[in-house]
Amino acid sequence: MTLRNSKVQRRARFHRFLALLTFTFSSYSWSISHTDVALLGLMIDSYKIKIETWASIDVYSETGPNIDVYPVELSMQQRLFNVDDPEEVLLNAKDKVQESAQNFALNWQKQGAPSWDFGERLEGSVETLTTLINDRMSVETEAEIRARQLELLLQITSIYVFMGNEVATTYDITQDLNVEDMVAELSESIRVTPISDHSFAAKWRYIKPVILKMDFRAPDLVKRHALSMAVILQRSLDS
Repeated sequence: MTLRNSKVQRRARFHRFLALLTFTFSSYSWSISHTDVALLGLMIDSYKIKIETWASIDVYSETGPNIDVYPVELSMQQRLFNVDDPEEVLLNAKDKVQESAQNFALNWQKQGAPSWDFGERLEGSVETLTTLINDRMSVETEAEIRARQLELLLQITSIYVFMGNEVATTYDITQDLNVEDMVAELSESIRVTPISDHSFAAKWRYIKPVILKMDFRAPDLVKRHALSMAVILQRSLDS
């Protein structure tokens, strides 16, 4: 091979590399599957069950306000129709989330203050399902990034809800989970891979300092903002 031919080939490779970079960062395009969207929805639903269960003693009660989580459970079942789960691994993990949430709620109602043993089982069941979901997400795509953002967002929200309720008198969950580190990771991830929907950033600017300060003056608003942000993250894959 002549020196000239070697230079030409190197130049061609360099231009192909530049073209790839231009395509990647200008179009910001990844290959997203319907499975990814369904998996993110399943993650949202599992965290929503945990958040609602930690927020109210009546979440599974036939009396009182009774926050109805049945639609969320039904949604989880429907999302599994769009996911390949021949050995029913996700289905079984989903059932464990529902079972542990119900047990936590019933223990809270019977004892007046729930035992952390039941809280630990709920936390562990959601973590297990989340791990299975992450293992099935498309690798090195926007889906993988959004999944981590979603996990961080809903985890810090669940911690905030837990600490703002009477259940926190039985256990300080922040001993095991560092909110500040998770908030910092999420903030950096959003900066590097932002969401085009501007309402997401506006809501994050509101709830971020509230969660860091553990300010419980408007917990329902924080919860609603966080759950709507989670939906925005999921929909960003389907836009």
